[in-house]
Amino acid sequence: MACPFKLSKDNIELQFATNHIGHFLLTNLLLDTMKKTTRESKKEGRIVNVASEAHRFAYPEGIRFDKINDQSSYNNWRAYGQSKLANVLHANQLTKHLKEDGVNITANSLHPGTIVTNLFRHNSAVNVSGDPWSIIGNETNINVETDRTSIFERNKIALRLEVLCDNTCPADGVGVYNPGFWGMNIEQGKKYKVVFYARSTGPLNLAVSFTGPNGVGNLASTVITGSASDFSNWTKVEVVLEAKATSRNSRLQLTTTAKGVIWLDQVSAMPVDTYKGHGFRSDLFQMLLDIKPSFIRFPGGCFVEGEALRDAFRWKASVGPWEERPGHFGDVWKYWTDDGIQVCILYKGSSGRNQRGVVSIHDKAQCLFINLCN
Repeated sequence: MACPFKLSKDNIELQFATNHIGHFLLTNLLLDTMKKTTRESKKEGRIVNVASEAHRFAYPEGIRFDKINDQSSYNNWRAYGQSKLANVLHANQLTKHLKEDGVNITANSLHPGTIVTNLFRHNSAVNVSGDPWSIIGNETNINVETDRTSIFERNKIALRLEVLCDNTCPADGVGVYNPGFWGMNIEQGKKYKVVFYARSTGPLNLAVSFTGPNGVGNLASTVITGSASDFSNWTKVEVVLEAKATSRNSRLQLTTTAKGVIWLDQVSAMPVDTYKGHGFRSDLFQMLLDIKPSFIRFPGGCFVEGEALRDAFRWKASVGPWEERPGHFGDVWKYWTDDGIQVCILYKGSSGRNQRGVVSIHDKAQCLFINLCN
């Protein structure tokens, strides 16, 4: 599920081959027998394709029949969505044909629900360990774990990288990467601000870079260096990277070739050009303002409620410096959110065009936050 690019033995992209072609073939092989059994027994036959709600997140153009095996534009999650979209379309079209043939067989597709298992082992959007970061390297040259050494009282978890190699490290280094949610859209010529906190047991030599899919291709990079004394305590690092190429499925990498221990915390990568520096795309937020909304509902849907009360969104926890926000577990989609979008930003945005700005919040004290935002 959402695995790295690979071809099947029949030279078809693995997810499309496994999730759709195999099921399609099995259905065709059994179809004549099912028709005969249905007619003889006079009982309804049923074909059930195990699809997924992820069919909504296929490539924007749908199923890319002419690019099924195109590794250069491959996105692991969109490829998974593509295969599940094929399940749904197959069931729909098969139902139509069976009805035209006068056969009492229905073809159905279903969403089986979500449970965290090893199906998610290939990706970090939903990771079996709960970590949003994946490792670059193996157990012989790096050990990655979390500990409770952060300087932020409401966010005590930090990432600890113990680099075991030195002269034997791979040329591109070892470290960690984060693909965002289904890949970061990095565009040529645009600037991106990367902020994080770091400390180290020795001199720091850390490469910060955006790369293409699977770490192939350097879109933008810089190297952070400093003496042991410079990074003996937690130190805030800010860099601006200008992309020299475009990739809609890129990732952020932090790598080194120096032996030692490095701690990382509160890592953020954002475009420089956002609406009033708040992180929203300027064009989309301007479209929102132009319709002059009388209210903005934030947050919405399952995000505000969570599957359990303990994981519901708490607006008070989203007020104040980003680093001090505790965040919460988005249990519906199984990932941790740092609550980087806060209600104050939306309130100021919605009330900045001479209309009444109101943010709807599922909270008994939903109006009290306004004074905190002014």
